[in-house]
Amino acid sequence: MRLDYSTTFIAGIAEACNPILACETRSENALAAVNPVQCYGAQIRRKVFKRILQIKDEYEKAVNDQRASCDDGQYHNRFASRESGSGMTIPACVLLMMCMQGGDIHNELINSRLFHPSSVPSVSSYCHVRDKIPLDIIEDFFHWVVEEYYWTDPSMNLSEALHIMAVDGSELQYPPNPSEPDNYVKTRSQTKARNCVHMNCCVDTTRNFVVDIIIQDAHKKDERDANYTFIKRIASRFSNPDVRRSYLFTTDRGYEAWNLPVIADHYGVSFLCRIKSEDSNGILVGLKDLLPCGRNSFDRTITLRLTRDPSKKGKPGYHYLAPSTYCELCTKDHDYDITLRILKIRISDKLTEYLFTNLPKYKYDKQCMVRFYHRRWPCETSFEVVKFTLCLSATHAASNVPVRKEIFCRFAMFDLSSTLFNKLNVLEKKEDTGRKYDYVQDISSAMADIRAYFLSSLDYDIDTVVRRITRPDRENEPTERNKNPRHPTSFGHRMG
Repeated sequence: MRLDYSTTFIAGIAEACNPILACETRSENALAAVNPVQCYGAQIRRKVFKRILQIKDEYEKAVNDQRASCDDGQYHNRFASRESGSGMTIPACVLLMMCMQGGDIHNELINSRLFHPSSVPSVSSYCHVRDKIPLDIIEDFFHWVVEEYYWTDPSMNLSEALHIMAVDGSELQYPPNPSEPDNYVKTRSQTKARNCVHMNCCVDTTRNFVVDIIIQDAHKKDERDANYTFIKRIASRFSNPDVRRSYLFTTDRGYEAWNLPVIADHYGVSFLCRIKSEDSNGILVGLKDLLPCGRNSFDRTITLRLTRDPSKKGKPGYHYLAPSTYCELCTKDHDYDITLRILKIRISDKLTEYLFTNLPKYKYDKQCMVRFYHRRWPCETSFEVVKFTLCLSATHAASNVPVRKEIFCRFAMFDLSSTLFNKLNVLEKKEDTGRKYDYVQDISSAMADIRAYFLSSLDYDIDTVVRRITRPDRENEPTERNKNPRHPTSFGHRMG
């Protein structure tokens, strides 16, 4: 059944979910009397639409709170809206930020099919509504998605042996804007410039779900601090030390620091970090005397007392930290005892990697460490999917705050899609199908269908559509990595 267009999106988004929701004065009894399509994708869309409709109420509450906090005669509504005759509403704007592709704003408004062709809102009305929504409301929407479909999901098994959380960062560029010095970056030749923000993500690699995001300005980015924040936020959710220890944070060389094992030990979580070689300027430089020499692999557990006291430098069992070395819990008046496990792994005759962790040797051998670190890869692919499949790299804003709003909305869309993938769990074994390879879900293609489903005014079984989209699983085949760079896409015509 195809539903009619609506002149305002509050009716349009409601009709896409259920015809009864088109009435502003809808009742729960009437809502319960309607039988929507019984599929998991429809349930997700229905619940998300209800949450998006609540954003308008949160906006109005923010306006009233600001009015109440100001004296009479001095009130200035920074969220104020011009008379709404354009048909663009706050819920429509949020859904568009979730589902926009790489076209300019006018074409995106037309192709979304959320509005009647004769009353498509103007570009300026979209930008105005987008700019007046407070950033914290959009951020709360993303955290609602995480809370609803990750932390409180009934399928979330806290008794799993390990929850592998991959932490990494990526840069998002948008058109140059010199009025934002914290994000304005010039090239070495000083001939070109760009603006960018740094996205730090914490991804559950088992479920391919982005659990948390921290967005930093280009000139103020600190990936290590973001990692410590992720550890503190997740550890604060659990009082059971066994559950805390089951969360394994995996990081690459950029996160190597003495503060990492200290923070992980203090908050009771596990960590696994790839570090620089002993010939570089990393942690291993000061530990050469405690580790085996030569080309052979090793797996060594050492116990140290970190100290800031210069008089203890060189004493057995002590490791001196210079004043320039950042470590939160190791001060001049307080030493910190730490147990580390350091591994040297020979990948080939020419390639050697070093890892350090606090996972016990008796429980997880060297092969487990390699396998755990290899499972960081979904964190890399999640950035690729969000940037290029969900078109985040083609931003439709030229300033910091609107770009951050788009980031939170696109990652919310990514998590909703991953939730549906995890529920369907499509896997076609080659033994059952007679094919050469196993077939798994094609996430990139399926996300395009899910995005179209969120914008559609049709009720259909999206689960069946997603199940049909598969690809051969060739992960075990040795292939060389494609090192051709993908240049960022930023054109001013997308802003209006």
